[in-house]
Amino acid sequence: LAFHNAKNAKLVFKTMHAKQYANALAQLRNFASELGLSERLIIITEYLALSDLYGLTAACDVYLSLHRGEGFGLGIAEAMSLGKPVVITDYSGPTEFCNYANARPIPFQRTPISTGQHDHPSYKFISSWVEPDINAAAAVLRELYMNPQKRKDIGHAAQAFIAQHFSIAKFENGDFVTYDFENDPRVANFPFSLELPAGYYMLSTGNRYSDGTTLSRLEFFNIESGKEV
Repeated sequence: LAFHNAKNAKLVFKTMHAKQYANALAQLRNFASELGLSERLIIITEYLALSDLYGLTAACDVYLSLHRGEGFGLGIAEAMSLGKPVVITDYSGPTEFCNYANARPIPFQRTPISTGQHDHPSYKFISSWVEPDINAAAAVLRELYMNPQKRKDIGHAAQAFIAQHFSIAKFENGDFVTYDFENDPRVANFPFSLELPAGYYMLSTGNRYSDGTTLSRLEFFNIESGKEV
């Protein structure tokens, strides 16, 4: 729908557990073949080290996540931190940090989950999910394809938002207060360094594993006046 006549446009699928879903993978390949798009569909099934995964995201022009449901959306946040425009279903966890200023949310319709429509234990006790508007997504992708400056502007806004709102927290008055660097010129370019006052801090980071789970790590440390960490 989005790039049928754009011969240089390619779609990259990074999958997990492809061997467990061989039939679905075959259906995807067959569908691309029927549309005459096999040469423009790249499916990566093997495990990628974290640095390679980031490299793959950095090499793409747009990060697409037309999910029916999502948790936090770590991959989306990672793409935004790399300055990539993201096109996402306007539903679930990613709406906490994606908006029309820093992303391209896609409308959806809530639909019931029919018997046999999924075989993943995560959906066992869920009776409904959402279907993103494919035509709307195609229109947005075409717009971004035709307008490199818009891709750059959205990506820059995304990168700045992640840097400004998912940041370091300082212990003050019995609680950790997350620093908000919105409109701070120091975060105009990424990566950046900051001078912080002496104190006790918490830094939250996360790593994605090959099975799709995420390990979050909290790091606590002191900053002494005049010292660099």
